[in-house]
Amino acid sequence: MEDARQWNHSTIRCVVGAGTSHTNHFRVALSFTRLSRAGADSFSYPAPEIYPNSLRVFLPSGEAVGSNYTGKSVSIVNSSVNTGGDVLGFDGRFFGPDALDIVVEYARPFLHYAYRAEIIPG
Repeated sequence: MEDARQWNHSTIRCVVGAGTSHTNHFRVALSFTRLSRAGADSFSYPAPEIYPNSLRVFLPSGEAVGSNYTGKSVSIVNSSVNTGGDVLGFDGRFFGPDALDIVVEYARPFLHYAYRAEIIPG
């Protein structure tokens, strides 16, 4: 629970920390012994956004190579193997403060099954 920064007997203003969740409801605690019910109003952080034309592949040396094709609004990266292990990266925003909160999935647009990619921390 975030600390209240300003209050009077009928209004509280507080600063929320970094986060990634949605539909958060607020509660108020008095000396950690009396806790209100969750309020009906909710607060959500923005959904993650991937920037177009930012997908690139990284060599084992860590050098970013870019894509095989760069159009006005799309990058296409082709792998050299089908056994996995390619390190890909893309840019965006609202990914949150903790890599443990991130799940990256990839799939063909018309399939209902998605694969998961491993996040490289740091």
